[in-house]
Amino acid sequence: FGVVTFFATMPPKTQKTTAPTVDTANLKGDAQVMEAVTTAFGELRNAKSALSAIPIIRGLCERPEKWLEPYLIEALRHFLPSFAASKGVQKTIEDTGKAIINVSKSSSVRMLLTRLHEGMNHGKWQVKEGSMRLLEQLAKKHPLEVGKCLPETVMHLIECLQDTKPEVRNCALQVFKAVASHTVPNPDVKPIMNDLIVAYGDPVNKTQGALDQLMQTTFVSTVDASTLGLICPILRRGMTERNALFKRKAAIVINNMCKLVVDPRYAVMFVPILKPVLERGADEIIYDDIRENCENALQTLKHVAGAAIEKAEMSIDSAKCKDIVTDAIVSNTTTCKAVLDANSVIVEFVASQCLHLVECDTLEIGDWTQGTVPYLTVIMSSDDASKVMEIVRNVCKEYIVVTVEDVEEGEDVCNTEFSLAYGGKILLHNARLHVKRGHRYGLVGKNGVGKTTLMRNIASKAVEGLPEDLKTVYVQSNIDVDRDMSCKEYLAHAPELKNCSVDELDKMLTEVGFDEELKAKSVFALSGGWRMKLALARAMLVDPDMLLLDEPTNHLDVNAVAWLTKYLVGLNNVTCLIVSHSTSFCDDVCTDIMHYESQKLVKYPGNLAAFVKKRPEAKSYYALEADTLNFVFPVPGRLDGVKSKSKKILKMDHCTFTYPGATKPQLTDCTCSLSLGSRVAVLGANGAGKSTLIKMLVGDTYPDSGEVWKHHNVRIAYVAQHSFHHVEQHLDESPVAYIQWRFANGTDRELLEKDTMKLTAEEQEKVQTVGQVECLLGRRTRAKQLEYEVKFHGRPEKDNRYWTREKLIEEGYEKLVKACDEKIASEDAGLDLRPLTTKEVQRHLDDFGLPQEFGTYGKILGLSGGQKVKLVLAAAMWNCPHLMVLDEPTNFLDREALGAFATAIKGFGGGVIMISHDKEFWSALCTEIWNVENNRLMIEGESGNDDVEVEVAKKRVVEEELTENDKKELAGGNTNVIKEKEILVDFFGKPLNKKQIREVQKSGGGAEAARRINAPPGFKF
Repeated sequence: FGVVTFFATMPPKTQKTTAPTVDTANLKGDAQVMEAVTTAFGELRNAKSALSAIPIIRGLCERPEKWLEPYLIEALRHFLPSFAASKGVQKTIEDTGKAIINVSKSSSVRMLLTRLHEGMNHGKWQVKEGSMRLLEQLAKKHPLEVGKCLPETVMHLIECLQDTKPEVRNCALQVFKAVASHTVPNPDVKPIMNDLIVAYGDPVNKTQGALDQLMQTTFVSTVDASTLGLICPILRRGMTERNALFKRKAAIVINNMCKLVVDPRYAVMFVPILKPVLERGADEIIYDDIRENCENALQTLKHVAGAAIEKAEMSIDSAKCKDIVTDAIVSNTTTCKAVLDANSVIVEFVASQCLHLVECDTLEIGDWTQGTVPYLTVIMSSDDASKVMEIVRNVCKEYIVVTVEDVEEGEDVCNTEFSLAYGGKILLHNARLHVKRGHRYGLVGKNGVGKTTLMRNIASKAVEGLPEDLKTVYVQSNIDVDRDMSCKEYLAHAPELKNCSVDELDKMLTEVGFDEELKAKSVFALSGGWRMKLALARAMLVDPDMLLLDEPTNHLDVNAVAWLTKYLVGLNNVTCLIVSHSTSFCDDVCTDIMHYESQKLVKYPGNLAAFVKKRPEAKSYYALEADTLNFVFPVPGRLDGVKSKSKKILKMDHCTFTYPGATKPQLTDCTCSLSLGSRVAVLGANGAGKSTLIKMLVGDTYPDSGEVWKHHNVRIAYVAQHSFHHVEQHLDESPVAYIQWRFANGTDRELLEKDTMKLTAEEQEKVQTVGQVECLLGRRTRAKQLEYEVKFHGRPEKDNRYWTREKLIEEGYEKLVKACDEKIASEDAGLDLRPLTTKEVQRHLDDFGLPQEFGTYGKILGLSGGQKVKLVLAAAMWNCPHLMVLDEPTNFLDREALGAFATAIKGFGGGVIMISHDKEFWSALCTEIWNVENNRLMIEGESGNDDVEVEVAKKRVVEEELTENDKKELAGGNTNVIKEKEILVDFFGKPLNKKQIREVQKSGGGAEAARRINAPPGFKF
């Protein structure tokens, strides 16, 4: 261009006295344009005359010459401080900056950000504010490239969010949100993005909420530099909080995020930030589990950093690129080193373009020519510029990786690689989901690996890389309706079935087994099996590409399972993903098995049996046993007058039940009984009345005629068919917190809140009437009759009376009697003595296979179906029941958990009655069969244990002294016992009565003095 020593020929600052005027629109030739550039930079070097260069720079932005870009970017650095000038010129400066950004290429973003970051660190607040507004424009113009550099940008924005000047803080909050929305494509983070940004502005009050949201986020999209850049600072803040729970949450998320990063070079950017706080946590935190989380996160961070270092040896940085470009120019052209030093703007810009091409793994000649040659011609001939480009490209070839994907034959429904996590746990990491049309894949893995989470994310199209036109239907075991409607109405109101005619809907219901009566029946009144059939009918009408079936055999009887199997096998053009713990169903249906292995999805052709042959260690999918998992059920304890396991503790005599509005009884003349030795399986077709029978037995419903009797102190653990209803009101709490809430008063709160236990408005008014029974204070046995101490409303205690059970029920106080019985039964189980500390509750959850990670620190919302069943079982068994009533207990439990459950039932000291369609399960445990058919109950076989004595549970439930933390925890809840209470017994081991205990306490003799009571005369101790 005739001007190759650009900066060397710029006039000194003192030579300028008047503002130059340059008509940039009419410049002719590169030489005149370069002269205008020289003039503009001469003005920019002088702070007093810098503003006069703005019109020239703005005019140059409209010129067509590509080689102007490096000079325009350099000009930005010089005129940004002019934002601190008078308000009248700030708009002009901002418009000029935006003009530069608008003509820039995406490959120039890194250079532009360097200039803007300098402005955001300027001492003048106006310069900070102006630089941030330009940053917002840059993110809007080049979102992908700004996202790659977001980690560094976020740190500058956080500093501005905490600036002392309110104008800077307000601008930073607005720009931060805008930049994040443009540059962070991760759809998993977008819902919590604004909350994270607000937390950066108010870290003291908002950090905990932000960490909780991160723990609950399911990550299915690629975690890139922009995502990490947004999340990393909040994690560092969490690790520096004094609260140890904050550190635990942050450490878990750090561990997971590092595992989910596709390119290790992204994660290595955060090593200097996160490594020191993790090391401090691993060294200083006193809690073993939290310290372990920090150590695990630190190891993962070091591993990723090591992988990034290895990759860095095969990569290139900006300094190395600049050396390659400089060496190629000096060695192969007549351009000397002095010229390059004088035109360092060009050399730096060309080096940045080469680095961008290498990072994009681009070898195309056209891309390299456009990115280098137009700018090199400023300091050399066109031929020399092309020669330099070829040399630089050849040198950079070794840093470019070209991947070739294997092509698999057949029609793909989906072929994508993705990651999946649920905040606190990595589920899948860079896993490939590759499925073919017409295949039926069985998803196999233990409870909690993420089978249901994967299916839900596929159904919602949240998995990255799914075809946009893929039609999926997700069918789960329970269907939800927001109002009472018939089965026909349920299908007619489904939005995806709006184009189906009434005849089509009616025909499909008929095909799945609905008669006219069932079609008109309310969805609420359907049994679990019929609800599943209704959900399947809805799915079939959609005609999907991919059918997602989550435990489809739950609640289905044998005939329904056979029908479902035949239907699925006949689907030749539909791909099925199936989660089922029924081995026979998987063998009959699946063409392939997709197994969870080391956070990957590994495919095995063939059914489950073929898979087990290839992976013998997976034989547990067939064996009803557990090698690594144990359930420990508590000992039921004594019942007054029951000394043999064959003695009846609950019975039903000639009971008939009819649902309101029904024309005929659901059950007629049913007679049965249960004892501590009972092992009963209730069998029957869907809708036969099995659950109805169970509800009558436990007292949830009352028979029209007949009598249901149970022992007044019997404790029942009832796990209903739709067992999740026990915990659905506590999804945001931990399992430990749920149990603490449920048993906070020494009784089962959920039991007392049942409709059969709660007083109606009329009953409430009655007990508040003067002279009427207000409450029952206690119970005694007199002349082999139960009598209750009655407190009358408005009367003093001296007027209390003892009434028999029969009289109270006759007077309409049956609910008060039940409540009193339940309270005494709970006390007999030791619930009033059992401390509800986190340690004690977690110890109980451990007995049911729910470890601390999920029991203490997790939330119920994040539990898998199998883990929720374990929680429901653990909560039901907290009161040491005498009788377990299980309605479809095997749903959602994997084979290992099912084996542990079966083993625990075999050793359980109480009675068990279950409804189950899993013959393999109930046949191995039950000796007595109750068949419900044609509204009648028929009993086959009988339970044994006639001569087995009842095992007596000790009331001592605390095995060790409570810690100070436990005592503090008890202060707001169950404070009845802080230390273990010693049970004093006489010579024969019989507990002392209150009078004898007082005598022993007065003597100060303790347990030794108690043993002397009732000792034979002359016995020597």
